[in-house]
Amino acid sequence: MVCDDDAASVEHLKSVAKAIFGFDDLKQEQIEVMQALMKNHSDVFYAFPTGGGKSLCYQLPALASSRPGFALIVSPLIALMQDQLHKLREVLSSSLNDNNPQNRFGPSSCAVLNSSISPAEREVLLQDLQLETPATRIVYITPEQISSEAFKVILGKVAANKTLLYAAIDEAHCISQWGHDFRPAYRRLRIFRDLCPGVPLLACTATSTPKVRDDVIQSLRMHDPKIVAMSFDRPNLTYSIVFKGDEDDGMDKIVQVVREAQVDGPDSTGLVYCFRRADCEKVASRLQGAGIKAGAYHAGMPDKQRAKIQNDWLKGGSEAPRVLCATIAFGMGVDKANVRFVIHMTLSKTIEGYYQESGRAGRDGKPAKCVLLYSNNDAGLLRWFIGKKFEDIRKKKKEKAEEWKGWNPRQLEEQERRELEAFDLFTTYATKASCRREFLLGHFGEKLASRRGPSRRQHCCDFCSDPSAVQQATQKALHRNRGGLRTHPSLATPAKRPFNYEYDNRSTSSSVGYFKRCRSESSTSSTSPLSSEVSRVAARAKRGGTISMLGALMRAEEKASTNSKAGHKRSLRERFR
Repeated sequence: MVCDDDAASVEHLKSVAKAIFGFDDLKQEQIEVMQALMKNHSDVFYAFPTGGGKSLCYQLPALASSRPGFALIVSPLIALMQDQLHKLREVLSSSLNDNNPQNRFGPSSCAVLNSSISPAEREVLLQDLQLETPATRIVYITPEQISSEAFKVILGKVAANKTLLYAAIDEAHCISQWGHDFRPAYRRLRIFRDLCPGVPLLACTATSTPKVRDDVIQSLRMHDPKIVAMSFDRPNLTYSIVFKGDEDDGMDKIVQVVREAQVDGPDSTGLVYCFRRADCEKVASRLQGAGIKAGAYHAGMPDKQRAKIQNDWLKGGSEAPRVLCATIAFGMGVDKANVRFVIHMTLSKTIEGYYQESGRAGRDGKPAKCVLLYSNNDAGLLRWFIGKKFEDIRKKKKEKAEEWKGWNPRQLEEQERRELEAFDLFTTYATKASCRREFLLGHFGEKLASRRGPSRRQHCCDFCSDPSAVQQATQKALHRNRGGLRTHPSLATPAKRPFNYEYDNRSTSSSVGYFKRCRSESSTSSTSPLSSEVSRVAARAKRGGTISMLGALMRAEEKASTNSKAGHKRSLRERFR
């Protein structure tokens, strides 16, 4: 049996990685993370881009170490945990069947602790973890489970036995209130340091700004952690923005982008990220009608059907869908190398979210395209949804309020402000005529290397390829007169209090509420200057959905306000102060 120092040697780590996972080599950054953990028992914060090999850094040390015990992996999604567990059991089973001496663990040595297992399975697992030599080697767990009172007791016993090798927190940006996917349950992981003071902590993410990194380290109370980071630059990805009109659903543009991407060969596959489940079905149907093999994937589908579509897309084949149309929940932890394009039908909520989602393209290192479709109405709608989320929390709607339990109104207001600011920054990325890659890297605190040569500029982004065309398209999109729906931050007037806007630049949240009130007024009163105009657009807007509703409302208000007296317009302004 090898000692700890030998287990952490580069040669041993590489041999175990080859024996179990089939990797011929390890990246230098991966070795740094694992040696800091195994040799020095240090806390480690590491940030690797999508496809950089994050998960190996918290799986391999547990399988390479000779010490008795287990590793705890905190993961945000049950589906992600199940996927990683399935893959890990597969490689362990395959390696064990080959009688490889470097693999001392079978598939049963990995487990999950979440709501997907039965009470009996849970009891057996918890009993095993409290043994001095547990048979379990890697346990995936949700942050909610760790902060439960029952598991705190288990952690206390484990700490006394000194059998917890380390704890790894995947998607660690969820801890930070400045992170793009903040979850209050992740914030409560700070209790881990009290329960297991001598156990090393790993915190890893694919999207971390310097501010988020510092916040995570402070929140977890990490002790002088080693910080390891890879470059966020993905040179093989080409970024571009396609502007669409406020009434344009973007379908024709999506078909065009997919067709252009498919000239790369029959093995090229792609992802189209959609805002709603209905959009997934609609886009897939449109692509199929254009002769492109496509499938929809979302949580509203039966489990078996969803699993089949995902597996078919991952494995490929003559009958498999080449394009998967999914909501942004899809893709976390999914490893498919030959994704040649990722199209966003609408905006992401943050730069970090977009970077992670678009980064699922080109993991094989070959050229790939990342295309974002933008419209002012889409921006307004998404901004409204952010406000709606916090409105639901304040109203204590069950599914929202439970996760945010204990937050006071001021804290909620601050968090809402952060999320709105993050979204506004992403709209700046979409509407600023400049190098897309430089903007993304700058957000993560990294400078772009030289883009000398026409080839580098051509494959960098749409702006570097043709600055004049991008400037013209951007100017046209931002100045398109669509009835006053001006949501871009550079066009907004700051309010005296957070989230309040003057009449022409108010939030879309107030617009929706105002639209409903106007419809009510128009049915009971004939004196409202807006009543006749709202009546004419209400039915058409309802048929067109929420985006059309917002656009129709804004145009109706613009027309009515232009024709009304100044005093009436002032009264409208007062309503939204």
